[in-house]
Amino acid sequence: MAEDRNFYNHWGFSAQWASVMPSTVGFSSPNAPMVPRRNRFPVILHSHGWSCDRRFNSQRAEALASHGYIVAAVDHEDCHATVFPDARGTRYVAPGSRTDAALLTSRVKDLQCLLGGLAEIDNSDPLLAGRLDLARIGVMGFSLGGGTAAELCRVDDRVKCAALLDGFPLFSSGYYPELNKSGLQKPLLAMNRTILDHSLGDASSDSGHLYALAKQDDVWLKVANTGHFAFSDCAWAVELTLNGRQGATAINACVAWFFDTYLKGETAPFPADPELLEVQRK
Repeated sequence: MAEDRNFYNHWGFSAQWASVMPSTVGFSSPNAPMVPRRNRFPVILHSHGWSCDRRFNSQRAEALASHGYIVAAVDHEDCHATVFPDARGTRYVAPGSRTDAALLTSRVKDLQCLLGGLAEIDNSDPLLAGRLDLARIGVMGFSLGGGTAAELCRVDDRVKCAALLDGFPLFSSGYYPELNKSGLQKPLLAMNRTILDHSLGDASSDSGHLYALAKQDDVWLKVANTGHFAFSDCAWAVELTLNGRQGATAINACVAWFFDTYLKGETAPFPADPELLEVQRK
């Protein structure tokens, strides 16, 4: 519990959430059967924010699963806590741990490792064998995971499109030099907050730079009444306000539209949620 309190205090949340959050539940069911009479489902990878973990966008993963996607996530080396199956036990990320080029490179390699494992899952997993559409793979990333997602999409032909959830490409720090120079010439969705909270910088300028470099199939926007963690599970718990939940619902609608458009080839109209502001499309 003390470690949990340290995590919430680190991000500026009240320590009361250390006891509330473990009671928060979703709508997923373990080992639920796959929908019958369907062959394969597109796959979306997820990269978490710095010192978060792979479960930190579970609600969004559930929403995407309800649209017919398989969502796969990993814990990066900077995740809040890693539980090892040996004597190492649980290891927590140290306060002030590095955010440097080596970490960002390892994050991209994590997702490439996951990509490599998808074929094995599709071949032999008791539940998912024969159900993964490995020709239709997208990626989304929250916060620091936004840069991870964009860079993975740039360097790996298996990934067709990327969604940045208030993502930080970190161009100002000199990271991702080729991405900064050439942009991402694949479909991109960049969604940004309007409340500059938690002492974090404004990611919209960097994502706007990516949008400016793109030639087509890109969307850039802001979401009204949303802080940084509204793009994560916190929108449904820690930052539980009516405006925050409306913003999170609009984010879900936009993310589903994006992947439906660029992975499924559907032509549904762009979401009309009033929370979606300053929308730019090309």
